[in-house]
Amino acid sequence: MNLRVLVIGAGLAGLTAAYKLAGLGVNILVLEKENYAGGRVKSDSCQGLALDSGAQFIGGMYHRTHSLLRETGLNRCLAPIKAAVDVIGDGSRYSLCRHTLARPYPCFDTLTWRKKLAVLKLALFLRSHRNKIDISNLAAGVELDDISFGKWAEDFLCPELVRQYLNPVTASLFFQPAGDISRLVPLTLIRSPHRCKIHSLDGGLGSLPETMAKKVPVLKNTRVLRTTANFTNNTVSVEVSLPNGKKETLSANRVVFAIPPQELLAVLDDPQKSVGSNGLNFLRSSRFVSVSVTGLVIAAPISKGLYGYVFQPGEHGLTSVSFGRGRSYKSGSANTVTIISSGGETPVIAPPGSEQDSHSQYPETDTDLLLSAERFFPGLAQKIIERKDYNWKYAIPCFPPGRVREIVKFQETPRPSKLFAFCGDYLGGPGIEGAVVSGLTAADQIISSIS
Repeated sequence: MNLRVLVIGAGLAGLTAAYKLAGLGVNILVLEKENYAGGRVKSDSCQGLALDSGAQFIGGMYHRTHSLLRETGLNRCLAPIKAAVDVIGDGSRYSLCRHTLARPYPCFDTLTWRKKLAVLKLALFLRSHRNKIDISNLAAGVELDDISFGKWAEDFLCPELVRQYLNPVTASLFFQPAGDISRLVPLTLIRSPHRCKIHSLDGGLGSLPETMAKKVPVLKNTRVLRTTANFTNNTVSVEVSLPNGKKETLSANRVVFAIPPQELLAVLDDPQKSVGSNGLNFLRSSRFVSVSVTGLVIAAPISKGLYGYVFQPGEHGLTSVSFGRGRSYKSGSANTVTIISSGGETPVIAPPGSEQDSHSQYPETDTDLLLSAERFFPGLAQKIIERKDYNWKYAIPCFPPGRVREIVKFQETPRPSKLFAFCGDYLGGPGIEGAVVSGLTAADQIISSIS
């Protein structure tokens, strides 16, 4: 196929788009500013163990991700993670889930039998709406994108269930209060609790983007400075700073932006002409939550038999602590610890040149996560062999009520130009599945634009 496509960003979304387009014979080049491919799906090797510093699991309900794993042959590397999780909060510790054949559902032991009727009510709701709540297709349930998960759960269920179980899960998965998230998004993840198996990959989740990066050309350490569209000739000029420091202008027939909206608007020349006023407003209103991660390799297990803990909101800023990753967990030895905390929300994009725009700062937490974790796991610091700290400014997109409707409108509204396609989890949904879905969608848009 005589078509040149540049993909800006070698995160999972961009690599998925590039991988699919390359398979269709498209001439592809991926540009990545970092020295590695994968973005927030990153695995480091520490003391021979895989340590996932961004994405933490592949859900059993991630249909498009599992299809991609089969295509790449990585389905043979799936390593089940034992779903044994406790909740810590209010000075107490209690079980959240112990998925076994005998007990495939989450545990609700701390609820009275009368309050457990709310769980049955939730199960009936999920069953009756099962065709509308699909993490691989958020648009199918757009009518449920009307109120927040917190408000809906408080009114529809019971406060105890929300406080003890749903709030900790929401905080650990989305790093936001339940009252800030559209009810559609959490429902897609809990639609079938008995099927919510989670997996890692031998060698870490980073094996997925690394495998795709071997199939498509990726130019690393390359920063995009400006993209300029020539609407007359239907071409795009992309000015880049190469690894050697020299600047060069690349030409393409199409460009896929696989970077956060904050970054793409900084390099897109005349964005309003490229995406239209409504599209520009959508991109500017995109918000993310930053997340801090501390990864540890330790000399001895901390908690035998558990995958980890999630925390009630407000417990010293922690959202979760988990044990063991990849090979270490599969072999039954919990020699890694991952401590995660939300760092706050990135600001809404202001118009270029405004006072807010010139003074915007992305939030970062200065909390030492190890000290916070030590409150609950005394002696943890004495077992450390190696430590790595990370801060992800665009860790997870915000999906307040109505956001999925805005995404659907953005995707379906004809734009002034077909030269550009956009992907990222902010368009497909949170987590690995959202990135994969949006990458596949962007590839389809590129193909349809030349058909």
